Order: sequence, then structure tokens, then C-alpha cells
Amino acid sequence: MPATAIPRPPRPSLHFRGSKGGENFARGELGELEKLARDWLHILPPWLNRLTFVYHPAGAGDGEDAPTIMSTESSYSYRVARVHVYPQFFAAPEQDRPEYLVHEFCHILLAPYALVADKQVGAAYAEEEGADKVVRDALDSAEEQAVEDLAHVLLGMARLGLES
Repeated sequence: MPATAIPRPPRPSLHFRGSKGGENFARGELGELEKLARDWLHILPPWLNRLTFVYHPAGAGDGEDAPTIMSTESSYSYRVARVHVYPQFFAAPEQDRPEYLVHEFCHILLAPYALVADKQVGAAYAEEEGADKVVRDALDSAEEQAVEDLAHVLLGMARLGLES
């Protein structure tokens, strides 16, 4: 019996805009980001209906040692996600940009898990002041490592020409 192809889920609609009161993507940057996003849409979860890229020309302003290149927020309930893009993304070497985007897409993949984990921690440690922060920090670290590992696998498969 021949193998049956698994039907592909519908792709989310893509939207690109500037941050509130900020400028939008430059034409060349928009084209590059849109092409890169379309190349990797297949790894996004089927629950996602709308994906918006928001450009922040002033940067993240987070004061960390390493500047934020991209960040993500997702709403599983509303079936949407936003990828926040900062100037550092376009300043990074072109060959590194897929890694940043795939990393953010992996955060979207794991968003339902992260939501449930956060709610469980809040419920379990509601009475113990400060304990929830320790557990949340551990979960955040584990999530970040899982995202990095998953992105590494997906990028490796792409380099080998394998379908992800």
C-alpha cells in the first residue's frame, strides 16, 4: 500500500507593520524578511492563523549585555503571534538571520506548553512568596534550551536538504 501524504495545514496570513508611532520596514528589508518567513512557514503550528512582524526602529531598549534581535509573543487562544524585529536583525550577517527567525518560530511552536507551564506554576506556588519566581526562572531557562535545540535540529535538517 503506498504511503499517503499528510496534508499540509493552512499557512498563517502574514502581516508587516511598524511599531506604534514608528516607521515601517524599509522596502529591501521587508522583501528579505518576507522571503525568509515564507521559506520557514512550514514549521509553524497549524493553530496559528495570523503572524505579524512588527518593526521597532529604536531597538529593544532592554539594557541587556547582548542586544535583542527579535522577540515573540503568542496567543494560542486567539491563534495569533507577533515577531518583534529590531534593527540588530538587519545588521547581523545575512547567513545568521535564518537562525534568529527559526528560533522565534520555535517559541511560537512551544507557546501552548509555555502557557500551561506558567499557569501551573502560578497555581502551585500562589501561597509561597518568591517561590514561583525560582520555578519560573527554571522553566524559562528550560524553554529557551528546548527552543535552541529544536531550532538547531530544524536548521540542520534544512542544511541536509531534509524536509522538516
